[in-house]
Amino acid sequence: MLQLSENKINILIGLLTVLIILWSLFYGIPSLLLSLFNSILGNLILLLSVILIAIYDPLYAVVAAIGFFLITRVVWLKEGYQNAWSQESINDFVNVEDTKNRNRFFDIGMMQQYTTQKEVDFYLKKGYWPWTEKTMQWYEQEVNKNVYIQSYSKDSLNEARKIYPEKAMMQILAQQSKEGGFLIDGVVVYDPTYTRDGRGSYPYTSGLISLQNRQNASLIKCSSTSNQLTETKNGKTREISYNDLESKIPGFQFINQPCNVCDNLNQNYSCAFKFQGPTTPVWNLLWS
Repeated sequence: MLQLSENKINILIGLLTVLIILWSLFYGIPSLLLSLFNSILGNLILLLSVILIAIYDPLYAVVAAIGFFLITRVVWLKEGYQNAWSQESINDFVNVEDTKNRNRFFDIGMMQQYTTQKEVDFYLKKGYWPWTEKTMQWYEQEVNKNVYIQSYSKDSLNEARKIYPEKAMMQILAQQSKEGGFLIDGVVVYDPTYTRDGRGSYPYTSGLISLQNRQNASLIKCSSTSNQLTETKNGKTREISYNDLESKIPGFQFINQPCNVCDNLNQNYSCAFKFQGPTTPVWNLLWS
């Protein structure tokens, strides 16, 4: 029978703990895991971890290194790294940002998710990101509607294109829409005797007014810790099925077939729906 020393047992427990933590991050906070495996600082942390493990047992260090390498490859494939920039483009981009945008932090890994090699070549040559005419029109419309932005829409557009790739800006515009508000903040659904039907829910979603003070009122939203829908009613929160949304939320309708609307928060734009009237144009484009 194989006998393990107490020291090796402790190492195995430590490795198991690390794997459990990585698994939790992968499903709970995927962006944090992506940063760990696709940034210089994250790779340095992984390297130091392997070195520390090697001090105790070189064999376990080899196993850990292989495990980290395999997870890195999986993350790269999951995040679509077929659009990764060339090393020359990465170096040029870092040099440009160190000069033009010293007060802003750009995660190279995240930027590569939002852009292609062709787009970054355009940016390095022109000094601004290529946007389609539709995206520029939508942005100007949002600026004109925003009472807090006191600037000419064209000037604001030019500044925005110096910072945000088109895909990133489309995501921002999507989050500012009614569909995005539903996905991020949720919607308060009242008793049928009320006529608000989910509108004007900010006092409840912000916590200014407790839902416990409202009989037959519930907050339906995507959980901040999982990819599941939840319903909070009378101080109790429970998971609900997306199949119940059309019956629970007035004005809500799936465009194709019932699906998990929370997938849209993970940039998996495959679950289309209507919410309180016609679909916002930016969402029509994302779902197409």
